Amino acid sequence: MIKPQIFSSSAFTRVLLCCIVAFILIQHSSLAQRNDYIVIRETTFTEGKVKDLPSDSNTSVYFRRVSKEEFKKYTIDEVDEFMVNQRKFFKKQINIGTSVKEVYLELIPQEVEELKLWSLNQDNPQYFIEKEGELIHLNESYAEILSEQLSNPELGPLLDITKLQWFDLTYLLANAKRYKTPRTYTRLLSFTPYGGVSFVENKFVLPASRYEATVTGVGMTLGFNIELFLNFKRNISLSLSPNWNSFNNQEFREYSYANFQYESDIYMEYSFIQVPALIKYYIDISPNKWRAYIEAGYVFSLSDYKKLGIYEAQKDEGTITTTQKDFTLPDQLHGYEFGIGLIKYFEKDKGIVLGMRSTHVKDRAAGNLSSTSAFIGYKF
Repeated sequence: MIKPQIFSSSAFTRVLLCCIVAFILIQHSSLAQRNDYIVIRETTFTEGKVKDLPSDSNTSVYFRRVSKEEFKKYTIDEVDEFMVNQRKFFKKQINIGTSVKEVYLELIPQEVEELKLWSLNQDNPQYFIEKEGELIHLNESYAEILSEQLSNPELGPLLDITKLQWFDLTYLLANAKRYKTPRTYTRLLSFTPYGGVSFVENKFVLPASRYEATVTGVGMTLGFNIELFLNFKRNISLSLSPNWNSFNNQEFREYSYANFQYESDIYMEYSFIQVPALIKYYIDISPNKWRAYIEAGYVFSLSDYKKLGIYEAQKDEGTITTTQKDFTLPDQLHGYEFGIGLIKYFEKDKGIVLGMRSTHVKDRAAGNLSSTSAFIGYKF
């Protein structure tokens, strides 16, 4: 008969202690990686605290091992590498123009393994790429240099809008790494002024009655759109699109109320400002040439009324009584908006925008306003 083995308490304790020790070591290693460090003459690795970024024109660093010590200055002849706040700096020999010198360059993390991106941190940062040990300065011809190194003509439209700054450069290299098929490239932030016409419909209850009147008309719309792209592909964005609209119309209405017949001539003149907050989704028709979008979101509307009134005739068994009276409508409305549009690009990421929007806003108490606008804009 085989006796079952019993897991002893001492064995359990040993396993538990091993797990605790392993956990502590892992945590210690993780915490250690968060510390600053310096490497002296490629041999001595010392953890502690680095003061700020490279000093003295990127040729020295101030370091202390413990908080009780004073910061000690180390020159570039002593320290070959250091890290501060998870940013790594290395001693490099650079060639800018006719001058050759040794400085500390910051290694900028990015996705293309065969290319390293470096930054010389100063008032006007300078950037370098390194391939197979060769350090190349990105000067005013940086677009041509990067095009040659990346060897992908499909990235040309992105190179056209890439500025010589760390955010644009890392985004370019990330696209070079992830490239699969052509797509439209656009800046992170864009601006579009626009103008057009709007068809406006007002619905409200006439004063001293239960009759819901509808007054429609055509006005002008002017506005601008500020757009921030939210994802890597830059086909989803958040935009604010303040716009000003004008409305002026007069309509005749006949209705019955409380055994009386009424003939009303309603006149309205006002303007309103709407501030939509919209999410946009773009669809490439022809990359970097044609792009369509759909949008939807919340909108707040603020009206400025100049004239709201009624000329009214009340009929009662042959007697006609005429009156003129003003009325009020809520000046703050809110609701939703959705729209569609088409963009034709013609220079880098600049282009002509053709769009349509439908807006529906209302007040809880009374009154609602609907508008459909068609507009043309210039995106840059």
